[in-house]
Amino acid sequence: MININLLPWRTLREKERQREFVFLLSVAIVLCIFICLIIHTFIARQLSKQLAVNDYFSQQIAVVDLQIAEVTVIKQQKNDLLRRLEIIQALETSRVLLVSMFHNFANILPNGIYITSIKKDHNLITVTGKARSNQQVSQLMQNIDTSPSFSDPVLTEIQDNTNNSQTTSSILDEVYSQGFELEMNETAPYNTASPSPASTSSSSSVPATQPASAASPTNTNRKITG
Repeated sequence: MININLLPWRTLREKERQREFVFLLSVAIVLCIFICLIIHTFIARQLSKQLAVNDYFSQQIAVVDLQIAEVTVIKQQKNDLLRRLEIIQALETSRVLLVSMFHNFANILPNGIYITSIKKDHNLITVTGKARSNQQVSQLMQNIDTSPSFSDPVLTEIQDNTNNSQTTSSILDEVYSQGFELEMNETAPYNTASPSPASTSSSSSVPATQPASAASPTNTNRKITG
């Protein structure tokens, strides 16, 4: 007996192929979604790690910036201390130079002269005083000329107080009747590295028998007055 299949086999085969295509397409879509999820997860983790690294570097940069600021402050404090130390050293040097100047001037001061003031501005020294006669003033000028510590004496003022009839004049003024003022230069090199001090003064009457170096100067500009 012969069996005859009257079903549309072509249609069934086409439907079977369609089912296979849909199945394969679904599998491919699922695989693509799964791969995309894996890639997304990997990128998210890498991004999170990179953000964490960036945060760490930002914190470290902030710490370094703070340390740099502290170093800058320390350097500024160091420079301030160095400037103060230079000023102190300059003042100590100027004190030594001033004491040496007073000592040298006392050595050339002849008897019969009464010093009322000494002003020093860098190397220029102005001396004001009184003498018994013009002879002592001339002797002082000669001593300055021959001294290795001073030079270029210039007599800027001379005043004769012999005929002064003021009753308030002291015995000392009567004995030292010749007032004078002179200028001279100090030949010892002036410390140009030290800051230029402001002109200051202090007072003390110094006769010839009491050396002017007995005073205790503390500045490069000094005045000794009676």
